[in-house]
Amino acid sequence: MLLLTRFDRIWSFGLIVFGIHLILLSVASFRYENKVLGILLLAAGVSYLLIHTMEGFLPRFSDFTGRLESILAIPMTLGEMVFALWMIIRGGKTKRKAVS
Repeated sequence: MLLLTRFDRIWSFGLIVFGIHLILLSVASFRYENKVLGILLLAAGVSYLLIHTMEGFLPRFSDFTGRLESILAIPMTLGEMVFALWMIIRGGKTKRKAVS
């Protein structure tokens, strides 16, 4: 049981780091590319950060955290899926300049 608890804590820490990563991606997206993508990535990053910080540091509120995770699963999934589609369709391609 100790190993499962340890695994769960390490997994939550990894998702906190992932949430920070998504927040940094949203900042880059706001600056250079797509504002809507930036908003979705920010929502996903803040959701990951909030939920897994609460799991790690506020275990007394596990019922509330579970309900909050059910609600925030939508922005987390939407942000990641839109980013994945954007990377497949548009990622790495440069904009072509019109030749006049």
